[in-house]
Amino acid sequence: MTNRKLTEFMEEGDAPCRFPKLLAEKVKEKTGIAYSEGAVRRKLRDGGYSPKVPEPVHARRESVENVAKWQKWLKPWLLEAENDGFLPFVVDECSLLHDYQPRRSLWTLVGKRAYEWYTGNHTRRMIFGALSMNGDQVFMNAQRFDTETTIKFFRRVTARHGPVALLVDRATPHRSIGTNEFVKDNEGLVRIGYFPTGWPELNPVESCWNTLKRQPHAHQVYPTVDARIAKSMEYLRTHRFHLDVTRFLFREPVAKII
Repeated sequence: MTNRKLTEFMEEGDAPCRFPKLLAEKVKEKTGIAYSEGAVRRKLRDGGYSPKVPEPVHARRESVENVAKWQKWLKPWLLEAENDGFLPFVVDECSLLHDYQPRRSLWTLVGKRAYEWYTGNHTRRMIFGALSMNGDQVFMNAQRFDTETTIKFFRRVTARHGPVALLVDRATPHRSIGTNEFVKDNEGLVRIGYFPTGWPELNPVESCWNTLKRQPHAHQVYPTVDARIAKSMEYLRTHRFHLDVTRFLFREPVAKII
């Protein structure tokens, strides 16, 4: 079987077969030809394929056209906010497990296995984060992500920076009745705009979470989830991320997901 024919088998249907073992079974079922998993891997490599860790993509992700329309809407929204004395911020939340285990390679001696300790505790806490257009940073931890903690974080941002225009995702606490009433009652302090659904790469706060989870302390075992959060908050308070918020917001969206 040619490499091209094999890749056609892999790509056909609504759910492409991305695993060599399953692809070998599919080929045998359709053609009667038995390939080993190693043979399928070699053919895939010869056909220009390679194994990759997949990036999560939102199932209800907005189209590229809608993102372009959103970016056109965003420019005058930001300008109007700044002219009215509101400091624009981008906002996001991160869930941290007590037993968080980063998936990255660890350097060890050749012939030696690498181990990582864990406790089996799945208790989680939330961290809220906000970055302004001029480099200001605000972080807060909470036990949960709901309307109450969302409003508490909004109050913390306004207490430090005065009137703010907040860009948030479309999570339920951001669109709840309580949050909308808070924004309405404090229209001189808070304005809300929403990111398009399923485009976390437009939000620079996501980069803060990725950086946080790559730090050496992320590999340590902590007696409690609060101890892990305390270490994470210490890092966030003392580290300056220096991210270009405008570049993130107006980056060109990927036209096609392969």
